[in-house]
Amino acid sequence: MAQTIQILDRKENAFIPATFDDNVTIDQMNQAEAQWKPIRDRAVQRLLATGMTRAEVQRLIQHAHWDWSQKARFLMDKLLAIRCFGIELNGQWQGLAMLELTVHFAQLQPDRGKALVCIEFLETAPWNIADSVSEPRYGLMGNRGTHPIFVLTWRLVAEKMGRCPELHES
Repeated sequence: MAQTIQILDRKENAFIPATFDDNVTIDQMNQAEAQWKPIRDRAVQRLLATGMTRAEVQRLIQHAHWDWSQKARFLMDKLLAIRCFGIELNGQWQGLAMLELTVHFAQLQPDRGKALVCIEFLETAPWNIADSVSEPRYGLMGNRGTHPIFVLTWRLVAEKMGRCPELHES
């Protein structure tokens, strides 16, 4: 189910509406990868040209080697435990998250036996990351536990599983 959320337009310094999609398809994941890969690759090449090693670039942009088209195979396998979520604005994916549901279970009381949600992959579009571009487009899309895709995904899944989420920022 798609719903409208607010993200920060850094250029205008104002919140604008975007769409949160809790059922991203294989085609949409492929679309995101096609949009993101050239920018990711240019960012890696730019950083390597400054003298950084591949290992340093990998630490700086941890998902530089990712390929959402390859990750889509989890959805192709029609695994009910895998769901992909995303934020879209003006035909471009601003962030994606892939979660694993009902595969792992809590071992400690009082939650023993309850299903756990595992965030398998979480990525922000490279044009929103300062290490990838000189002027990131949108804010509140970063890798902290308070950005929209994380919060909305966590709350949606928790509600569907009958769990009340407690968010703690690290």
